[in-house]
Amino acid sequence: MIVSDDCYDDETKRKIEFFGGLAERGMEVVYDPERDELSSDINNTLGDRDLALLTLEYLDPRIADEAEKIMKKDISEEAKVVEVTRLVKGRKSSELEEAGRMAAEITEVPVYLAEQLRNLKPSKLILFTRLPEQVGRPYIEQKIRPLYGEDEKDVGSYIEPYFTLLEEKDGVLTGEIDFMPDRGFRDIYRNFIIK
Repeated sequence: MIVSDDCYDDETKRKIEFFGGLAERGMEVVYDPERDELSSDINNTLGDRDLALLTLEYLDPRIADEAEKIMKKDISEEAKVVEVTRLVKGRKSSELEEAGRMAAEITEVPVYLAEQLRNLKPSKLILFTRLPEQVGRPYIEQKIRPLYGEDEKDVGSYIEPYFTLLEEKDGVLTGEIDFMPDRGFRDIYRNFIIK
């Protein structure tokens, strides 16, 4: 992507070119130069592995095998998440969170992307993910937040995450979803809140 608009400074042009190039390659990223905000998916963009399946492998290899079969189905991503969520029914939320932490430890932001996030530092990262909060939050804390450095005064102000929220009763997963930032939510958010 070539940016020739003289209304942007060189840094903003670099951001438009880099993040626009990712979008052109099919990655789910949208950069808003007016607000210096980058919105992205976590699992399909900001990690070098499938964090969801890796988490399920740590949780229970049998669940991971079933989840892989579901992921190969010709259904929407949202429908896949609904089916996979049913597989964790009866598991403790804390078990899922521990498995998510373990998966985050061995998953990395791809080097080329980590370097650019470290250098370009959009003012805000809006992260949408179909990952459960128990899986997405540890990854953000361990791998994405450090890219901005430890000297940030208010480290929470530049990352705005939207996770899939799993229904729980007394700390046990019911196999149902309370909220998912699906395609419709993302489109509405981008059209009405970002703009």
